[in-house]
Amino acid sequence: MGFDEKLIEKFKDTNVKTGIPSNIKISGIAFVRKSGCEIKWTEGLPEKLINPGDKLYCSILSNLGYQWQKNWNLNAEEIPFTLILSELNYFLESCISKFNYEPAYIEWVWDEVNFYLINIKPDNDYSFRRLLANTDLFNFFDSDKIKINSNEINNTAKEILTQTDKTLLSYNEPLLVLHDEKVFLNLDFFYVILNHYGLTGKNLNFFDNSLPILKFKLIKYLSGINKRRLAIKKIEKLKSETKDKFSLNFLEFLKI
Repeated sequence: MGFDEKLIEKFKDTNVKTGIPSNIKISGIAFVRKSGCEIKWTEGLPEKLINPGDKLYCSILSNLGYQWQKNWNLNAEEIPFTLILSELNYFLESCISKFNYEPAYIEWVWDEVNFYLINIKPDNDYSFRRLLANTDLFNFFDSDKIKINSNEINNTAKEILTQTDKTLLSYNEPLLVLHDEKVFLNLDFFYVILNHYGLTGKNLNFFDNSLPILKFKLIKYLSGINKRRLAIKKIEKLKSETKDKFSLNFLEFLKI
C-alpha cells in the first residue's frame, strides 16, 4: 500500500497517533469497518508481514457478537507478546471515524505503549467480505430490471434509515450488493439493524437457518421500539405510493 500523505494529514489534531515510532514491537494490517475488523499482525517491523517465513497472527473482531469473531482471545501462551485486541479495535475504529466510517485498509504498528497509524486507504469494493444471502436474486427477478433498480432500492432503504435512526447510516451497508455479476441481499445490512435494536433475527424468513442468531438485548429493544414503529409506518406509506410491484418486494424486507 503506497503512503498517502494527504490522507494521513486528516489525523492532525486528533487522538490518533501517526508516524513511525523508534521501538516497533508489533506491525499489522487490517480491513476495518464499523461493524468489525479483520486483522493480521506479526512481531517486528512491517516488512515481516510479507515474508512467508515469519509467523502471522490473524483475528476477526466484531461489534455484532461472538459468533462473528475469530481468535479474539489469543493469550500470552499462544503469542510471544501482550496485545490487547479490544484496544486495537478501538484504535482502528477511531481511524475510520475520520472518513465517516467508510471501510478502509489500514497499516499500523505498536510500540508496547501506543498504536500508530502508518497508512489508510478507504475502500468500498469489499462485497466478498460481507455476509451475503445464499440465493442470487436473479433467480427470482428479471436480471436487467434488478440491476437497473438496485441503486434506487438501496436509496429507498437509506431514506428509511435516515428518517428513523441516522446512526445506522454510519455502517455504510447497502440492502443489495452486486457481486460476481450477481445481486444478493446483504445480510450484514440486517444484522447491523438487528444488533442496534437488540433483536435476534430468528423470525426473519429470508435468513438461512445456519446463520448466527444475535443475542436479545432488552434495553436496546425497549429504546428502539418507537424508531422501529416509525420505520414500519414509513414503509407502509411508501408501499401505498408506489405502483412498482418490483420495489414492493424489497420494502417488505425492511420490516424488522
